[in-house]
Amino acid sequence: MKIERRSLLQNSFGLLGVCLMKDLCAAWVVDDRITVLKFADGHYSFKDHSTGNEPSEKLKTEILQNIEVKNEKENRH
Repeated sequence: MKIERRSLLQNSFGLLGVCLMKDLCAAWVVDDRITVLKFADGHYSFKDHSTGNEPSEKLKTEILQNIEVKNEKENRH
């Protein structure tokens, strides 16, 4: 699973518009097709741009676990 953290100023998948509307804390793009947004209140938003829908609950859980592992590795360096 390829996970890339996005700058909150990048306009990838319209992130800039979302930043202006909500308290966005972090954003990732998974496998070049799924956008994951984390908001200040702790909730996440998912969108699979290949289907226009949210991914399955199983895939969401897997993505969040991979993001957590990736963040832990980055924080150690």
